[in-house]
Amino acid sequence: MKSTGTHDKSVGKLVASVLLADWRKQLFELERGRVDDESVLRLVDGTPELGVVGGYVSLAHAAVLSGMDEQVLVRASAVGKLSLHCRLSRSIGRGFLVNVADLELDDPESGRSGGLVIPAMSANTAAITNHGGQVLRVVESPEIASAIQAQGLDEVEILALEAPGRPAMWFCPESSLRVLVSALEVSSAEVEALRIALAAKVSAERVDRARNALTARRGEEGAATGKWAQKCFSEALAVEFH
Repeated sequence: MKSTGTHDKSVGKLVASVLLADWRKQLFELERGRVDDESVLRLVDGTPELGVVGGYVSLAHAAVLSGMDEQVLVRASAVGKLSLHCRLSRSIGRGFLVNVADLELDDPESGRSGGLVIPAMSANTAAITNHGGQVLRVVESPEIASAIQAQGLDEVEILALEAPGRPAMWFCPESSLRVLVSALEVSSAEVEALRIALAAKVSAERVDRARNALTARRGEEGAATGKWAQKCFSEALAVEFH
């Protein structure tokens, strides 16, 4: 399920058809082998690293571990299936807390979709805190992911993160954070759930083709030729040192 972002029925049908076509294209590419064999097997077989409870990995690393392209992960975030997070270093963890309910609308006519005004740190000295070394959830992850997808962004500027254990509060860094999209982090457990769901759509025939292709490729790469091709390593050493 995904919002078309419009109340106009005719426009909504057009947007929905594009979204549906994109999803079908992903399944077609996966089924027909246009996703490389190693990625298919990573998607189907999984990896223990994604089963770590409470763990976080960058989008780039999540793509490698899961066999899913980064753009697939961004799309999943845009529909609310994958939350985006930011890891704060020890040196940039200082900031302040604000109550979301107290924030003013940037554009009252647009409501929340028009954005919220983040106050200056000087106005919130009583709420100064430090979250250095922690991984915090990016506020309104689906909206951020949608912008990344729509505009093809390689980098985002983060003004606020969710305060740990305080759902009504946002943590605003002392200075805005510029983060590469590939360096944004995601929950390994959420990626694993997504991997399992997508892996279930891969046919047994496609998996067999991938395994057979890799087995054949590795056999070709490991096949030696020449006089010593079928000799043991110990035999080769004996000849070398006599």
